[in-house]
Amino acid sequence: MHKNRDEHRSDATTLENRKQSVLNRRRLTSVVELARIYADLGVKELADAVGRDKTRIIPPTGNPKLDMIGSLAGVLEWTVGDVVDALEGGPKAKSRIVNTRKIVPRGRFSKLHRIARKLDRLGRSKWARVVSGMLLLQAADGGERAKALGMLGLSQMRDGDPCEALASLRRGLNQQGIEFATKLELKTHLCRTLLLLDHVIEARSVASDILKTIEEHAVEDEDLFSFAERSARYVRGNAIRASIDRGVGTVDLLGARKDLLKSLQITKNEYLHDLDETVVTLGALLEIDSALGKVTSVKAIQRIEEALETARIQNEAGDLSVRSRRAWAWWGIFGAEIVLREKMTESSWMKAHEFAQKAIEFSSDPGEDILRARGYVLSFEAWKQGRCAGHLDTPWHLEPIELQLFVRTMGAQIGFMESGWRILNETGTLMRAKNIDPRTWRKGFHRH
Repeated sequence: MHKNRDEHRSDATTLENRKQSVLNRRRLTSVVELARIYADLGVKELADAVGRDKTRIIPPTGNPKLDMIGSLAGVLEWTVGDVVDALEGGPKAKSRIVNTRKIVPRGRFSKLHRIARKLDRLGRSKWARVVSGMLLLQAADGGERAKALGMLGLSQMRDGDPCEALASLRRGLNQQGIEFATKLELKTHLCRTLLLLDHVIEARSVASDILKTIEEHAVEDEDLFSFAERSARYVRGNAIRASIDRGVGTVDLLGARKDLLKSLQITKNEYLHDLDETVVTLGALLEIDSALGKVTSVKAIQRIEEALETARIQNEAGDLSVRSRRAWAWWGIFGAEIVLREKMTESSWMKAHEFAQKAIEFSSDPGEDILRARGYVLSFEAWKQGRCAGHLDTPWHLEPIELQLFVRTMGAQIGFMESGWRILNETGTLMRAKNIDPRTWRKGFHRH
């Protein structure tokens, strides 16, 4: 008996629903397993944590209820949105707003502004962020809102929240009636944030605009102009350096070298307490000189190795400041990039992996997620290069505590969620971890 058109349509719908259920279950299983591994839980413990029977953690449809999504977010220390994104197969565009609330009576704007600046100079970014939110509530016009958003963006960037910082700084620049000094300061923080987020084309453009503005205006505030020029040259030089593998030419690289050397000469008011940019700049120059042929790749790598070994010894002895440690993490990034670019020997991928691991090691604290994520990506690239060279049996290895840090980085709101899932799946790390009870993890994932 032949089926009519409606029956065919019904069968097709049923088949599509079944396919979707399989896909949903697969995604939910991955998130559940990652939560179990991250929180070091057994199956029964995880079932209790998400409020389910251990034999029915995954529903037939693969669609968890809201309470389970919330529980998984709590176990993973992610946002509910991150879990939903993972279950839907990728991040969705979300509108971001600045949430502030009035916690003191309306006061003088200028007084709060001074307090926010002082807190920033003292390195107390979380408090600076709170006061900046209060400052925004006190703003009476576009000019004041721009100042408040500039302080809020700066504190968000310092607090390890560059995406929110980017939104605040753009919003600040869109205000009406902005003073020249405020606009210059907003652009300075904006170009730094863009570089941090690897938006190198826009970062370079904003930095060039700042330098053009400084050229065309007489010096009104020497401290502000010095900081703006140093920032713009540092950002433009590094934006070009970060584009070496994207086709920049010799002229651009020579210009970047000149910018970075000039930035080193502007030392006045270097109050960037969260990063030693002088050390970063010296490493960036080494990578540029390697690309230009001013120094051989072998020599550059040797210098980076020696410097990182000294930094490692200092770090283990507790003699390395946070700002210096973060700067040396960048040297690990530079070393890995040089090695991956040159492919000097068959085993170069292993050296690149070691440099990437140094970058991760030196950026393991909260607020250093972007640096750490770059280290993970470079380590993954090294692993792929190793497989291309015939080393197919080499696992991309993570100890349990390292996987916990990896998962935390995925949930850091820095755009690493999609890359993180790709690394876990392509390297088989999640599959290996799923097959081991967390309570037997003393020897890590790799079974000999």
